[in-house]
Amino acid sequence: DLETAVCRSLLGHTPCVIATGGGIVLRDENKALLSALGTVVFLDVSAETVFQRLQHDKSRPLLRVDDRMGTIKKMLSLRKPLYQQSADIIVDVNQRSVKEIVKEIKEKVV
Repeated sequence: DLETAVCRSLLGHTPCVIATGGGIVLRDENKALLSALGTVVFLDVSAETVFQRLQHDKSRPLLRVDDRMGTIKKMLSLRKPLYQQSADIIVDVNQRSVKEIVKEIKEKVV
């Protein structure tokens, strides 16, 4: 609900970059709002990369489980097709630096 409210509140504002929560695409209304806000960039990431990045992060409630990799794979299998459908641009972020990723996004957005 909070993500939806924030997206609604941004309609008509000055262009900006919005980093959403991974589950935002699970709600159809949010996908429509994201499209209305502008260019949607999907940062495509593998389960292995997510696992590696979050292996010491204990702050994520959905990953407070014994089988973190299994949970990550399950979430990605549900969310990835929704992001692919919603995205104007898809960027593979696996084994790439932030600088490389930003450069590709800038090239594709302009």
